[in-house]
Amino acid sequence: MVCILLFIVSALIGKYDKLAYSLMALYVILMAVLVHLPRAMGHELGTENMTSDLMREKELEMVNFFRNIMVTGALLAFAKFVAKDKRVIG
Repeated sequence: MVCILLFIVSALIGKYDKLAYSLMALYVILMAVLVHLPRAMGHELGTENMTSDLMREKELEMVNFFRNIMVTGALLAFAKFVAKDKRVIG
């Protein structure tokens, strides 16, 4: 939670914003791969009793996974084209 708040502050004031965008992209891609993808594949949902709710949950986790991939791309685009402070990352 602290990382997200620091990202917001950095992006708003424009200090270390390229670093903040890049680190936030790393955080989001890790969340996608380590949290949403295993749940979308049914590893953490308890697949012993398959119900329609479980299938819906897997579908929603797959949507969350792809949403995180999309947000990662947007963050990296912002880091490349919008960020003003480039002193930490070229």
